[in-house]
Amino acid sequence: MLKKIISKGLTSYHEGFSDWKEAVRVSYQKMLEKGIVNEAYIDEVISSIIEFGPYIVIAPHVAMPHSTTGSNNAYDTAFSFMRVKNPVVFDENDLSKNAKVFFSFAAVEEDAHLKNIVSLVELLVNEDFVAELFEVENDEQLLNLIQKYEIE
Repeated sequence: MLKKIISKGLTSYHEGFSDWKEAVRVSYQKMLEKGIVNEAYIDEVISSIIEFGPYIVIAPHVAMPHSTTGSNNAYDTAFSFMRVKNPVVFDENDLSKNAKVFFSFAAVEEDAHLKNIVSLVELLVNEDFVAELFEVENDEQLLNLIQKYEIE
């Protein structure tokens, strides 16, 4: 699963962003470039966060941006990985909603989408893996981490 996003070029690494909206946009940039989503999809994701708050921060420093399954603005089921050195602030009054790792999702096929989420959540319960994930700076380090934890 994680090897696939590396081979498809759906990873990115950054110092930081001026605000969370910019971070969310950049987290989808690779999918946008590959025609997996369009700009309207990214706007949907941002609108959802504005409406419902930073619900996408599913664990300390881990965000999972997404829109609704079956959006007309997503053309494939996929997700990307983005690592940020300087935490992205979603809520200045709640630092537990900061994020350094983004797994951004697009969904057309609900079963494949749910399978991706379940697989990812299974990885994220491993605190050692997550701690090391916060430190990766390139695809080579990410691949080494995947191999260390024997992840597909």
